[in-house]
Amino acid sequence: MMIKHKSEEGQAIVFLVLGLVVFMGFVALSIDGGMAFADRRHSQNGSDASSLAGGGEAALYLENTHVMYTDWNCGSDDIQGAMELAAQKAIERAGTNNFNIDEDPSDGNGVTVVCGTHDYGYIDKFIDVTVNISSTTETSFAQLLFPDALVNQVQAVTRVRPRMSMAFGNAVVGLNTADCPGNNGVAFGGSGETYINGGGIWSNGCLSGNGDAFDAIVDNGNVNYAGGFHGSENFNPDPEQVPYTLPPSSFEIPMPNCNHPDAHRVNDLPDNLTPGLWCVNAGNNVNLNNGEINGTEVTIVVVDGNLTINGGVTVNLSSPLHNPDPSPAVGGLLFYVPNGDITINGGSDQHYEGLIYAPHGDCSITGNSALGTLEMNTQIVCFNVEISGNATIDITFNAGQEYQKPTSIELFR
Repeated sequence: MMIKHKSEEGQAIVFLVLGLVVFMGFVALSIDGGMAFADRRHSQNGSDASSLAGGGEAALYLENTHVMYTDWNCGSDDIQGAMELAAQKAIERAGTNNFNIDEDPSDGNGVTVVCGTHDYGYIDKFIDVTVNISSTTETSFAQLLFPDALVNQVQAVTRVRPRMSMAFGNAVVGLNTADCPGNNGVAFGGSGETYINGGGIWSNGCLSGNGDAFDAIVDNGNVNYAGGFHGSENFNPDPEQVPYTLPPSSFEIPMPNCNHPDAHRVNDLPDNLTPGLWCVNAGNNVNLNNGEINGTEVTIVVVDGNLTINGGVTVNLSSPLHNPDPSPAVGGLLFYVPNGDITINGGSDQHYEGLIYAPHGDCSITGNSALGTLEMNTQIVCFNVEISGNATIDITFNAGQEYQKPTSIELFR
């Protein structure tokens, strides 16, 4: 026979009540936590929007007043004017999202606009628009455990860069970040001399000197590599290792509009190109072996293939000006090969003006002194770049004539 003790009656109810209290506490904390997270997200969105609005206003002003990377001066009236407009626009945009900020961020609610430069091996020039927003979340239960109010403090920084040349004005650029050995990045070889007038040499990865007979001479520029160095140091000035690779924003450019009704869509290039945009249809390679090819104010796109120009071809090609007519040719851009390689075997007299761009391909430039002159008033930006041969190759980079990246903004952090 089971004997019941009166002292044990009702214990389940006690545990049930205690469990319910604990459960409700967790529910309340979850609700308060969710409210705090939602408020923080709202504050961050407001901070981002305000910072971007200020940066966009500054960028528009810099573009309209033609402020360039090459004439950047933080004390100039144009840059000071851009900074003032950025602060005003950031404050205005924050207000539309019900955040009250001013130009004093000491209370956690404010906008700061600064002009600066930073040496990464390349010189970054910028305006930073920083917006700080602080908000308090009203809680129901958390205040019993935490005596202080739940405060969200967020920040957004928009960086504005002026109109500038590709890759911060380097004339020969290898984008591949792979280290040595191998021709990853930029490689020089052969027995000729390469003169680079203006700009410099930059490798995101390896810089190679293949053999002892070549010379690479840079006037008014540096020789930098972010990965390793391999081979002979026949460079002037001496190569220097830098701790950073180029940011994608400095070398990425949009694909020209081959669907534009005025674009020339062809299966191969004719000998004489009228001014405009010439697009070689997808899947086709361009192989020029003999004869001549001429064209002024042209942009040539090999949509999904390789471009090869051999030594038997006489070449005279130049890109349009920065505000091209005819559109949709792209000012300062001569060759755009988005997924393939570019091979130029200098021979018969060849003359090129404009950016040579293959962001995912190899660019091979070879000079042959027995066949003719190779003149390149250009900038070469490719995944890998190899320059060799037995000729003197002159690469002249003039920032005022090459492709320009428009004033840009990015949400920096």
